[in-house]
Amino acid sequence: MESLLLLLPCVNAAEQLRFYTSIGFDIIAVNRYNKKNQDILVAYKNIFLQFYTSKNLLVNENTGIKYLPADNIEQLYETFTSSLRINGQEIPRAGIPRITEIEGSEDGRHFTVVDPSGNTFIIKTEKGD
Repeated sequence: MESLLLLLPCVNAAEQLRFYTSIGFDIIAVNRYNKKNQDILVAYKNIFLQFYTSKNLLVNENTGIKYLPADNIEQLYETFTSSLRINGQEIPRAGIPRITEIEGSEDGRHFTVVDPSGNTFIIKTEKGD
């Protein structure tokens, strides 16, 4: 996969940073515009996620779903979940945030990551990859 940059809303930038660094992302930038508004940029390999604070975002109503193709879904899943364990955290399986287990289907395998702001990512390997 080539590099991917997504610009997404978040309720609390510090909470987003804690979540993404706990699953293995690196902090690239933190830009503070005032006490309440900042944006952050995190990266894992060639996936870049930039978050901006949105005081109007309702976590339970954030219905945006992003599809991320992955070459090696097992390795990515293991990175995310082992990073949580290394950081002394349990893998959140329900609620917000959460990381689901890998599931298989006829067209490939996938798992889902939902971050603290309700942004949902379906990470999938297509059949034959």
